[in-house]
Amino acid sequence: MKDNDLINFILEEIVKAANNGGYHHISGLLESYDASLRDNSGLRHKIMTRMVDEGIAKRLDSDRLYPNNLSYTIVANGGYLTYLSHQNQKREQEQKQLLLEQKNLSLNVKQNEWLYKTRWWPLIISIAALIVSVIALL
Repeated sequence: MKDNDLINFILEEIVKAANNGGYHHISGLLESYDASLRDNSGLRHKIMTRMVDEGIAKRLDSDRLYPNNLSYTIVANGGYLTYLSHQNQKREQEQKQLLLEQKNLSLNVKQNEWLYKTRWWPLIISIAALIVSVIALL
């Protein structure tokens, strides 16, 4: 959860800086978020890679990110944590929809099996009735 809070902070700061025509170095943002993170290049790389991979920022160089359209939307709609909760709700809804579709498909298969098994009985009965009625007419 701490990474998510940090990403939210960085995202808000890079959007603020871009609106003012500037940019921030990620190492400086890490230090202003928590002084103990000053020289943590592993965390800086991890956070930058995650933000670029998720498509919420563009990488300018090894220490700078620039916001894209999604970045502005995320910040305007309540921040990264709100975005994550919305994505989780969306994923859960898709999973429920997939489960319903699979259940419906299995019911359709069972119904088709039943129809396949029972379709011959009406045909056999109707042929028998036709033979009986022809014999009765003769």
